[in-house]
Parts: sequence; C-alpha cells; structure tokens
Amino acid sequence: MTSLDLDKSCVEDMYHPLVLLDVVTDGTERHCRERKLLTQADVSDYIDAPNHQDYSCRLISICQANSWHPLEITKPILLSLLNGHGFSQNVYDLISCFYLRDSDSEDAYCVPFTVSSSSSWTEIQYSIRYPEYKEHAGEWALRQTAVCHRINTRTKQSIILLISPTPDSRGHNILSRHLTRSDVFSGIKACWMSAHHALLNGYLPAWRGFNAFHEEKFLPINNGTFVSYIETKRLPIDYGQLSSLLGILARVTTSTTLLTGATELMVEMKNFLATRKDVIESITVSERLINATDNLRRRCAADFRVANFLEERIKSSSTLLAQTLAFRDQEIAKEQNATMLELNKSAVFQNANMLELNKSAVFITMLSLVYAPASFVATFFGMNFFAMDQENSRIVCTSMVWIYILSTGLLTGITVMLYFWLIQNDKVLSWKGRLELRAKGKWLARKMTLNRSDSASQRV
Repeated sequence: MTSLDLDKSCVEDMYHPLVLLDVVTDGTERHCRERKLLTQADVSDYIDAPNHQDYSCRLISICQANSWHPLEITKPILLSLLNGHGFSQNVYDLISCFYLRDSDSEDAYCVPFTVSSSSSWTEIQYSIRYPEYKEHAGEWALRQTAVCHRINTRTKQSIILLISPTPDSRGHNILSRHLTRSDVFSGIKACWMSAHHALLNGYLPAWRGFNAFHEEKFLPINNGTFVSYIETKRLPIDYGQLSSLLGILARVTTSTTLLTGATELMVEMKNFLATRKDVIESITVSERLINATDNLRRRCAADFRVANFLEERIKSSSTLLAQTLAFRDQEIAKEQNATMLELNKSAVFQNANMLELNKSAVFITMLSLVYAPASFVATFFGMNFFAMDQENSRIVCTSMVWIYILSTGLLTGITVMLYFWLIQNDKVLSWKGRLELRAKGKWLARKMTLNRSDSASQRV
C-alpha cells in the first residue's frame, strides 16, 4: 500500500477520538487504563510515557464515521501508531479496506487470515463482513470489521488493533468488556487469544436473522407465484415483484459468499490454535478455544446451508415468475390479435359496402350522362317553345320559352338557397349523424361482448 493509498483511508481532521485501552496485570490483580486521544501530541505523550509500557494487552480502537467514509484518524497519527508498536507491512492490507466510497464496491471482499512472525513477535490479522440490523430503517446492512493482533510469544504481551465501521461500535464494546474480565478462561496470560472468539461470536450469529429476514420477504412472492394462473387477466404478481426477487437474490448471494469466507476463517483460526503451542501454553485453555472456534464454524456452516437453500429457491421462483409473466403477456397479445381480427373483418365488410355504393354511384352517373342530353333535347323541343310561321315559312319562338326560363331560374334559385342553408346548418346535421353512429357503435360493442362471452363459456 503506497502513501497515496494511505491518504484515501485517512481523514485530514479527526472528529471522533482514537481509543487506547491498556490492561495491566500485577500478579493476580488487573486494572485498566482507557484514553480517548484526538491530537498527535496526545498520542505521542501517552505512548512514549515510561509508566505506560507495563500493559499486558493494549487495545487500539480506530473507527469510521460510517461505513462509506475513511478512517477517523490522520495519516501522521496512524503511522506513529503502526511504527511505534512494530506492526508489519501486512497491516496495510487491512487499512486499504476502509476508504471513501460512493457505491457497494468490494462488498464481498475480506482480508484472509494471515500469520507473520518476526523475532519473538507473532502477528495475525483478518477482516470479516457481517450483517447488522438498522432499527430506524428496518433493514439489514453489511458491515466490516478488521483485527490485527501482535503477540509476544516470550512475554505473552499483546497488542490488538481493532478497526470498526462506526464510533462506539458493538465490536469495540465486546472487546472492552472481554479484556477487562477477570475470569476469561481462568488464565491471565492466556486470555488474549480468546478475544477473537468473543468478537466473532458477537457478530457471526447475526447471519441467521439476516437469512430469516429475507426469507420472510421472499415467501409472499413465492406463494403468489405458485397460485397464479396464466388465463387470469389480473395476476397477483407483476414485474415489480420480479425485481424484488432479484434484489433479494443479490443479497442472499452475498451472504453465501461471506459465510464461506467466515467458515474458512474459523478453520484457519482452529489450525493456528492447534499448531502454535507457543501462543497459548495452557493445553486446557487451548482446547477450550479450539472447541469454541469449531462450534462457531459449525454455526457458520449451518447458516451457509440455509442461505444456499434460500438462494436456490429464489432462483427457481424467479424463473417461474418470469415465465408466468411471459405467458401472461402472450395470452394478452393473443386476445388483442383476436380483437384486431374482428376489427379487420368489420373493415373488410365496410369496404365491400363502400365498393357496392361506388358501383351504384358509377351506374347512376353513367345513366345521367346518357339520359340527361336526350331528356334535355326532348324537353326543350317537346314544350312548344318553337312554332312554324306558315305565312313566312320560318320557325319562330313562342311565349313558352320565357315561361320555361323564368320557372327554371326560380327553381334554380330555390335550390341554391336550400344548398347554402344546408351548409350553414351542417353542425346540426352532423350532430344527428353522430347520434346515429354512436347508437350503431353501442350495438356493435354489445354484439362483440356477447360473442366473447359465448367463446369464453365454450372454452370453460
């Protein structure tokens, strides 16, 4: 981890103090010193004080303002703490997991159980992710805690670095209470490794509640999926529930990954306790810690099986729900196609009627073109408009011509006036026409509804 990366994990100004808890043992007695430090000078004065080097175990607790913020410690103070207590370079892997972020990046990453040794000091470190219930939101959030433990195998002095996601976190309170107990496995020099079991036992059992919470959200959707029928026009499920299922699936998939990591951590911890006799000299205490770690591993394995079973159920239910919604859409499309077919048939019938009307109009027009000239000639010459002047041997016009012209002009004027009156009163005529069309439309709708009811009853 470079200096630039370390800048991403530290703040420029501290608003939450760094907590140092020293457990001092004197024979069979024990007392504690706790300090909350905010400045570089306070940290240096406390660590360098000669009377502050007599601790058997020192807890250094660093926190974040929240899970998406960097550590509440400045870079100079962090470096002075790490260098002053001799932490190895591996500790920077833990610190690199805590930085400013704006998304759920590395949501399933955990630093594996790591062991390193230098001279008489042995150092172990790891990080865990676990669920934490948020009362105000009614939801579960995934948190991250990291631990780096330096043990002097000769003097049994311990230094525990705890990195928590929030101020005054549950992990800090668990370790503070545990380290200040006087009956921890009845061994003062052997109690410090038991702090890991206390911390893990305080966090990992929450996976059962996490799985139960998401199973309760999943079951109503699952039950609605299995009782749905494709022919039902209004299904009790929709695409919104499919999205909810996929969201639950993503959370449960994350839990299976993290539980796998927690189970592996328990195995590595058990192997470390079983092989490193120089860390815990008491065989009785070592066996008790191994059994406790093994029991916690079994619990993680049980939670993993539940999460894996729930994941498979959600996958199968999601597939069934997607197929049900797809078949429902096909059924709706089929009904719409049938309706469009009926409309097309009606349109074809209307087009046929219009074609017949067009043929009639063509016939009448042709008849008029043939009949009008002959009728005009017959009318014109059959109304005695002309007479023969026998004396002068010529054809002369009679007064009937003027009667014809006057009556024709009067009739034409009346026709033109009627035509313009019809144009001016077109709204009244079209309103009456719409009434007739609406009545015909209602009749057609009732007819189509009766036809659909008959076809539905036949299917049943």
